[in-house]
Amino acid sequence: MNPSAIRTAALVIAFVIGGLFPSLSRLDYLLQWNIVLMLGITFLGLQLPKLKPNRLHLHLIAANILLGVAAWGILRLFGEPVWAEAAFFCGIAPMATSAPVIVKLMKGNVEFCVTALVLSQLAITVALPLLMPYVIGDVHEGLFLDIAGRVTSLLILPALAALIIRRIWPASRQWSGRLADVSFSLWIFSLILIAARAASTISSIHIPWQAMAPIAAISFIVCAAGFLLGYRIGYPHYKRECSQSLGQKNTIITIYLAMTYADNTLVFLGPVFYVIYHNLFNALQMHLYYKSGAHRHKEHIPR
Repeated sequence: MNPSAIRTAALVIAFVIGGLFPSLSRLDYLLQWNIVLMLGITFLGLQLPKLKPNRLHLHLIAANILLGVAAWGILRLFGEPVWAEAAFFCGIAPMATSAPVIVKLMKGNVEFCVTALVLSQLAITVALPLLMPYVIGDVHEGLFLDIAGRVTSLLILPALAALIIRRIWPASRQWSGRLADVSFSLWIFSLILIAARAASTISSIHIPWQAMAPIAAISFIVCAAGFLLGYRIGYPHYKRECSQSLGQKNTIITIYLAMTYADNTLVFLGPVFYVIYHNLFNALQMHLYYKSGAHRHKEHIPR
């Protein structure tokens, strides 16, 4: 079984466990610490000299922000603020730390993706505090500072902590690979908490499927748009890398923010559905990749 299939199977199991035990939602305060630990483990293994930003990275950052803002703006024009917020939290999410792993499995340019990952975290850290007050309709300095503090603690502090640890213990640069299973376990636990919170919310306020269906559809459209837009930005040589960079998102961060700040509980279901879609897409993509036999070629061939 290839790694993507394992991830998809684990995703299904996590959502089943969370759905069967909604009482686990009482532990969702641990979600922010899971995010910090997962990112910290990732940043420990970064090789900073290999980070080489180029024009395509700037295009990806602009597209990432535009995807969230445009989706929100269009749905606001149609008079659907709840749908708009859900779409925003889907589109604005930064690149997932697992995207370079998928690209590596498909013999793509991992250094390009790692650079995109770092730049994405930095750009979204700046963008979220500026945009979120307008998105949720509560613009004031106190909210801006609160969001900035939460986002910084989620995205920047793990990077700074990793840099300090690397400076004190140079051998810690090897920990990222050794702790891969720990990071994966934290991801699964986070998904269980998210599924439990979703199940608890749906059952407690009796959300009908008719209310969830539009959110699910919008999340799918934003997910598809991210992968396709990234493919177009990277065509012809970095289409796979850019598609992953823009389509595979760390929605656990925006799920946490939506749970914290959104007034309507339907909003956080948008990025929850996104988790399912981008993992299913990658499972299908990896299946087709291995079926084609392309993984047998040892050298990376520009596409």
